[in-house]
Amino acid sequence: MMGGLSRLPDWLPVLRSLVRVFLRNTRLSYDPMEVLQALPNLLELVLSNAYGGECFGFTELRFQKLKVVLLFNMKELKTLNIHEGALTVLERLAIQPSPQMELPSGIRLLKTLTRNDFWGMPIEFACSMLPQDGQNYNIVEHVPSVFFHGSNADGQMILSLR
Repeated sequence: MMGGLSRLPDWLPVLRSLVRVFLRNTRLSYDPMEVLQALPNLLELVLSNAYGGECFGFTELRFQKLKVVLLFNMKELKTLNIHEGALTVLERLAIQPSPQMELPSGIRLLKTLTRNDFWGMPIEFACSMLPQDGQNYNIVEHVPSVFFHGSNADGQMILSLR
């Protein structure tokens, strides 16, 4: 779905076979997870400028088949809550830019996560996850591939935690 929506359609949870949801420029004013968590076969969720709030999250025993979550252009997002028992098979999480966001501590609960990408985040955010002296390294240490994407005066820059 693309474009301004005041709310997600009431019929969306009826689509029980839906495996991919892509919301772009919807700028919802409420947490869309309440509706989206009712989709039992969802494998991939892409939210691009889809939510204008400061906080949303994934609750326990929800999104049990979700393998990919991509969050783009969620500039107001400060807190992403990931509760124990949620996203039990998640393999990839990408966040692009949410400059005010704190590192979600719930990432440490995502035991199947194999790739975590951060785009356009402040350098302090990346430094907090470095193996030596990073106060948040313990949150991502189990993730085999953690990437920080950004740009500098010379162009595009990609840093890998490992």
